[in-house]
Amino acid sequence: MKPSFAFDTSAIISLGHTKLIDLIIDNYNIIMSKRILQELKQINKGSDRDAIAAKKWLKFSKIIKLKEAKDNKIGENELFEICSKENILMVTDDIKATKKFKNKIEWLYSIHMVFLLYYKNIILKERALFSVEKMRTERTWKENIIYVTARTLFE
Repeated sequence: MKPSFAFDTSAIISLGHTKLIDLIIDNYNIIMSKRILQELKQINKGSDRDAIAAKKWLKFSKIIKLKEAKDNKIGENELFEICSKENILMVTDDIKATKKFKNKIEWLYSIHMVFLLYYKNIILKERALFSVEKMRTERTWKENIIYVTARTLFE
């Protein structure tokens, strides 16, 4: 059985800037809430790089598992409910959310998913590092905590 992870919009978009979506879907159950899917569809309406990333994920919308949660204006709050109920990890690039949920649920950054693919020998280190750099530049992370975490993981 594939491990399950609940993804928020920020992580989905970050990973959408890579060419790893197929591998992520092949190896993990992707869980979202209704709000996250709505946010993804809204981003999809644009014409920028994030819209292209959203489109890539929406192609797999039939495979992505939608889980019920109390409707909330903030997708991460819906995911928090799902993760708490199902005892699964949240994948988020929302740094404020990681502080809010600290010691309440387990969470990972999107780059951890890239690292897991590398760690399980699904992708080579070079491809993993290229993907992280692509995420960094297209999401304009600069030297933020997510990028620093990625560098530390791959040292």
